[in-house]
Amino acid sequence: MPKVSELIRSLEGFRYLAGSTSTAMKAANPKPSSDAGGSSYGSFANLKIIAEKLVKEQASVKTDLEMAHTKLRRATEQINLLEGKLQQGVNENAKLMVKQNEDSKLWQGLDSKISSTKTLSDQLTETLQQLASQTEQAEEDKKFFEELLGKNSKALDEFNSLLHDLSTKLECAQQKIISGKQEMLQIKQEKQEIDRSYKEQLCSNDATIKEQDSLIKQLEGSVDENKPRFIRLDSRLQCMEQNLKLKDDVCISLKENLARSESEKNNLEPRNQLRKTEEIVMVQHVEECQVAEDKIRRLESEAEISASNINRLEKLASELQGRIQKLLEDSTLAENHKQELLEKISKLESDNQELQGQVQSIIEEKSNNAESLQGEITKRDQQVDTLENQINQLRCVLNEKEQLYCCSLEREKTLEDQKLQAEKLVRDMESRCSDKISENKQDSERYLMRPKEEHGAMVARIHQDHELKESTLRDYHKEELQRIQSQAENELREHTKLRRATEQTNLLEGKLEQAVIEKAKFKEMLQIKQEKQEIDRSYKEQLCSNDATIKEQDSLIKQLEGSVDENKPRFIRLDSRLQCMEQNLKLKDDVCISLKENLASSESEKSQMAKNEKAIHSKAYQDNSKRKEEPAKERYPGNTATVVLDPNDLEASLRSYKRAIRKARAWCRANTSIIDMSEHFGPGAETYTTPAKGTFHLTFELKKRKLTLFIYGPDLYVKGWHGDKYGSFQIQKNFMPDPACPFLDTGENYHDLCPKGDVANVRIGPQALFDSFEALYKCNGIITTDLERSIAMFAVGTSEAIRLQDVFEEYAKTFDTSGKVTFMCTVGKALSFWINRYGFYSGEYLKYLISILRGESPAEIMNRDDRKVTSVQELRQRIRVPLRGSERRRDTKQKRKVKDEDHETPKWSPPHPDGKDWSEYEEAQLDNDEIRYWPSEDMKLEDKEFQSEDRQNPEKKIVDDFRLQKARVPSSISRFSTAVAYRGMGCIGKYGIGSGGIDMVGHHRPITIALGRIEGSGCFLWRPRRFSGWRGLQTGARFLKRLL
Repeated sequence: MPKVSELIRSLEGFRYLAGSTSTAMKAANPKPSSDAGGSSYGSFANLKIIAEKLVKEQASVKTDLEMAHTKLRRATEQINLLEGKLQQGVNENAKLMVKQNEDSKLWQGLDSKISSTKTLSDQLTETLQQLASQTEQAEEDKKFFEELLGKNSKALDEFNSLLHDLSTKLECAQQKIISGKQEMLQIKQEKQEIDRSYKEQLCSNDATIKEQDSLIKQLEGSVDENKPRFIRLDSRLQCMEQNLKLKDDVCISLKENLARSESEKNNLEPRNQLRKTEEIVMVQHVEECQVAEDKIRRLESEAEISASNINRLEKLASELQGRIQKLLEDSTLAENHKQELLEKISKLESDNQELQGQVQSIIEEKSNNAESLQGEITKRDQQVDTLENQINQLRCVLNEKEQLYCCSLEREKTLEDQKLQAEKLVRDMESRCSDKISENKQDSERYLMRPKEEHGAMVARIHQDHELKESTLRDYHKEELQRIQSQAENELREHTKLRRATEQTNLLEGKLEQAVIEKAKFKEMLQIKQEKQEIDRSYKEQLCSNDATIKEQDSLIKQLEGSVDENKPRFIRLDSRLQCMEQNLKLKDDVCISLKENLASSESEKSQMAKNEKAIHSKAYQDNSKRKEEPAKERYPGNTATVVLDPNDLEASLRSYKRAIRKARAWCRANTSIIDMSEHFGPGAETYTTPAKGTFHLTFELKKRKLTLFIYGPDLYVKGWHGDKYGSFQIQKNFMPDPACPFLDTGENYHDLCPKGDVANVRIGPQALFDSFEALYKCNGIITTDLERSIAMFAVGTSEAIRLQDVFEEYAKTFDTSGKVTFMCTVGKALSFWINRYGFYSGEYLKYLISILRGESPAEIMNRDDRKVTSVQELRQRIRVPLRGSERRRDTKQKRKVKDEDHETPKWSPPHPDGKDWSEYEEAQLDNDEIRYWPSEDMKLEDKEFQSEDRQNPEKKIVDDFRLQKARVPSSISRFSTAVAYRGMGCIGKYGIGSGGIDMVGHHRPITIALGRIEGSGCFLWRPRRFSGWRGLQTGARFLKRLL
């Protein structure tokens, strides 16, 4: 800044000198007019000749001065160029130094010429005294030159203002450079803090690993503690076997006692006693069942506590992962900040270059004006001295500016060195982080391998123990069978001998009845064996589930905690079952006679149930059942569907979307095996899974542009797409048959595609379909965040809508038919739970159905993430297309088969057309395509129907729904009867059976457990349609009467 001010002062001095010379000329010119009057007329001719010579010489001098002024102008232009090129390289400085040397030589020549011009100017002053006639013309020329000098002064003022602006901009640039240095220092400090925090986190991770090791040791100790429990169970089983032997001896003695008692007493008295004992035993059995239910509830609460502990550990692991991700994000932010600083520096350089260009343009304009003034400057010789002084000052300024330029170059070098050091530090940090992460991974893998091997050894030992127990039990049962057969043969021989005697007929009948009792006991033994086998199978399934959790969670602590927490309640259940078995063995000797009557009554009830179920269901069910019998060849659905998207007509878009989703479900139904559940869920009820192979081609059309999604049949995942603009793309390797088809590595699941790795944040609705269509249609092979989000939006809107009914209905609601499009609708937590747990709950659903079809008692539905699903009806309503093979993923026998099926590479299949009559069939079945679970509300439930049925068969036992079929199980009947006997009106509420008030939750809970509980608007079993209040209570009471 001081150098610029000196330059401005020198220019002002130049202006002042120019003004002073003009005034001096005004004062000096009038004097020769007075002196010329005294000269002689004789020397006038000589003076003319001398004047002409002087004029010629003056003209030559003027030409020389013009050349000198042109050279001066060039020198000034070079000086200005040097001022504009302060920020150029060292090579340009060298060139400028050479040019300055040349200018110095030119200035030396100008100095010599100026000295000669001084001598000539002295001569000219003498001649000008004689030329008085030319004064008037000189005055006019003065006026002209004064105007030109005024213009030049204005131009100099503008130039001064520009220089001032340039100085201010240079100050701003220096301040920005200083702020950049400060920011670099802050970045270094932040990096140091990040390093410290990362080291602290590593220390905390090491501490947590040590704690986990201690937990592993504790869990291993708990497993060792559980071993004596197995031994105790074995000892109890042996005691049970001894008791059975003793009971066989007691049975033989009882036979003899019965024979004697029958001969002595009548048959009526023991029968009455047996009935009384049966009633007493039933009451005791009900009380024992209630006690067992209380124990089961306690065990369930303990299991929930253990599940909450597991969830806490999972949250801790997720928090550690989140911290690591935050560190990575901080490093990326630091790199972005560096790039922003570099961009700012480049912007400053570009601004400086623009300013230099502006200065050069202004200098060129001024140089053009100076060319017109050069001829006039030659007449003013006195200005040459001032120009020399200014040139010297400018040289000083140039030297100072060169020094400033060198300083700026040195500063830039220091900044570049600092940048390189910062980059090296960042690289070192990244390399250290990657090395530490790799070391941690290796350590975790080593820790995981040890417990896996130990667990495998434990499993092998347990299998061997079970095989030994099974072999011993089989041998024992074979011996008992042979002994019983031999006894039966001996008894038959004795009976043949005693047939001849008429007196022993009564004894023979008693022995036959005792033989029947022994056969019943033998059946009970077989049932006990089956229960033991089921316990072994359940234990094996537990081991398989533990292996699955090891692979899924990749942490030994969670696996051992889950296995211990799962095994504890089952060990307690085994103890309780053994106690119940000991009690039941005492009671079953007396209950065997009643079982015969129950079998006969159950067969009659089954025939009545089959007749009555047909009359209860509506015509809609019958129509659905008739559809199966029709030939399906002519109406076979193809593997193609089209969704026409129109932002101006959302109703038409919604109809097209619904048609496509239903077509996809029909294609799944036609390409897989259908499970007929009409016997259990009513006529027309069926279940079908995803197909074994094939590809569904779902085309979206928007503004005459088409985009086809390839949905793979076995898992209903989007594997690729084809657009009109850039062709086909695949997101799984080797899916397309064309090897030239580009592969986009977008990830394997929703965590890689969704915002923040959560499906709940995925957008849904028509606007989401429009945006994702544009993103996939314009994709040219470059993976972006918009592309990943669009794939996730299409997957939710197509694949998940085909699988889950809730997603389909929620997506249909987002189509606002009033013309307003919803922009920010997301999946939400409720739907994301079912999307994430689709495979798990589809497996539970299929396992439940398979157990029903086999005639086995279905197991309880397993739940995850604090979600309670207790009814199959809820799964049927939510999951429309279950995942194929999901029921075998937790079974050890089928585990290898499922793995082989999963590892098969998905293959693309070409589109095939629909059947001949598919379009007409699709139009007819649009409204009736969904299976109904209850009769429609249009069906009226009149009192006359109940009255007529009660009059015809007042003592029939009718079951109107699938859930009521469970009541045939003896334990469920006992719980139901105790609840009704305790307080019957509390079990019937405003909305049906099982909907009593909050005060009766403890009493009507056995009903809902026994007959099928539904979660939703209320915990009720059956709700009479179109009735409420007292009439609903009447219908519920009639229903109970028919049931009981």
